[in-house]
Amino acid sequence: MSDADHHKPFEGCRLPVVPTDYAPELTGIGPYAAQLGAVP
Repeated sequence: MSDADHHKPFEGCRLPVVPTDYAPELTGIGPYAAQLGAVP
């Protein structure tokens, strides 16, 4: 493994996000959980 690989060990990995609150909830953590789960 090269030195460049050590700096980004989780690059390309995917992690499932299972929040208890999610959009379209307008207040609280729902909007933040929706943004966290968005795929770029």
